[in-house]
Order: sequence, then C-alpha cells, then structure tokens
Amino acid sequence: MGFSQHQSFYIRYKWITKALKSIELDEGKFFNDNNNYLKLGIGKNMFTSMKYWVFAMKLAEKSTNNCYKLTELGNIIKKYDINCLKNDTFSIMHYNICSDAKNSETWYWFFNVLKSNVITKDSLINSLLPSWVESQGKKVSPKSLKRDIECLIQFYTVSENPHDPEDTIFSEFSKLGLVQEIRMPDGNRAIKKTRSSVEKIGINALMYVLLDYCTNNNQYIISVDDILNGYNLWGKIFNFDKQTSMEALNILSLQKENPIIFNRTSNLDTIQCPKIDPLSFLRDRYKKEEEYENSIQIQH
Repeated sequence: MGFSQHQSFYIRYKWITKALKSIELDEGKFFNDNNNYLKLGIGKNMFTSMKYWVFAMKLAEKSTNNCYKLTELGNIIKKYDINCLKNDTFSIMHYNICSDAKNSETWYWFFNVLKSNVITKDSLINSLLPSWVESQGKKVSPKSLKRDIECLIQFYTVSENPHDPEDTIFSEFSKLGLVQEIRMPDGNRAIKKTRSSVEKIGINALMYVLLDYCTNNNQYIISVDDILNGYNLWGKIFNFDKQTSMEALNILSLQKENPIIFNRTSNLDTIQCPKIDPLSFLRDRYKKEEEYENSIQIQH
C-alpha cells in the first residue's frame, strides 16, 4: 500500500543526484546498508525516504540477490542530467509518481481523481481522501493520510530561499508551479492546483508522457478531450487547460523528427503519436541537447 512510505520527507535539494551516484555502489548493495546514510550526509530516516522516492520516480529497481540497479530512465538522467538542471527531468519524475496508483496513492488521487482546484487542507485530510481510500476497500490511519498530505504540499511548495545560498531543504519540484498554499478569506489555509506552463514543464517531458501513454495502452490516437480530462495525461498531471495544451500540441506537431499529427474530423480533435519508445525518444533528445550545449561551449 502506497501511503506514508516517505517517512514524511519530501525530496530535498541534491537528493536525486546523490542517489543516482550511489545506488549501484558496492555491487548494488549500497542502499541495503542503512548505515550508509552517514556517507550521504543525511539522517537515517531521510536515507529510507530517499530510497522510497527513487523507486517511486522509477529511477531504480531491484535486481538479483536483493541488490539495486538504475532503471533505463535512471541511467539516462545519470548520463545526461546528473545534476538535474532540466525541468523536463523533474516533470517526468513527477509524472511517474502521480501515475502510480499502487505505490503513490495520495499523489495519484490528488492529481487524477480530485476534481477540486482549491480546497482546504482539513477537507483533504478529513473528508475527501479518506472517502476515496474507503471506496477502494482499504483502511489507512488518519495519521498516515495527514502525513501524506503534508508531504505532498511541501513537495511542491517549499521553494529555494534566494537570500540563502546555503539553503538545502527546498524541493526542486517547486519549480514546476503545480501547487500553492493560500489563505482563504475566512483565515483557513487552502491548497490550490495551479496551472503550469509549457516552459515550466518542458516540451520533452510532455512528449514523453504522450508516448508513454500510447505505449502502455497500445493506442496511438488520442483525443484532445482525453489529453485534458484523462487520467495520467496533461490536464490532470500538469493542471493544463485547453489553451496551454493546444500550445504544446502545436509545438509538437512542428517537430522535424517524429512530429505528432493533428486530425480534425467529425468535431472531434485527435492527435496521432509516432510509434516510438518513450525512453528512446528521451535519450535521443537529451543526447542532442548535450551535443548542442557542448558545441556552444567550444565556440566560446
């Protein structure tokens, strides 16, 4: 059951980089030894949390003999974005968490199932989330649900302090602009799903999500309505409205390599995606971006 396995810790600055560099040390046994938290300069519970998050984000998996190894996605990020400088990297990791109804249930529910865009924290914890959990035939303690909601809010809202160059407790996922904590007129604190932008999410991540959806469902024609309202697609995962989605689709239709194709017939807008593997697409894009950045450096 995917509740409160994060030890109440959201992803902190440089955790992903540290995990990618360490996961395969000691023949893949690094994360089997809980005392290795000392080598990473974090607390013991943080070490357990880090291990949970790299699995939730599909960066690592178990191999033989109870060892750990990087997934193909983990290897791509380690090779081309080890310091996690690309918004696309965070968007894809966010997508992997939110599309996993088994291991990250609160994240899945909040972005896919919850229809409200603005809601008080108390309502989330005391009413809506427990009702959904019960509808799934499960029992989870209110304490675990509260920890999950608190962690989810911090995951997307604890931003970097620009006045403190040594700030290391912020969450780099806050840069995606997906969630805000606001004060209501009655004084209560509320959570707001905020509309992100193509630039903040990254066009590569948006294409990756479409390709992953197509591959998982063996369906390469998707309606625009599904992109807006279907689970695990842009409208839900990134809080996109139609205007933002159409902006992204227009960009993807103009790509030189593997563009999507718009079909407008019978008053139903659909897109046709190329039949390419999402990880192959991502590796190719990241590789080309690295080559371009290297060429710019050489010129200067």
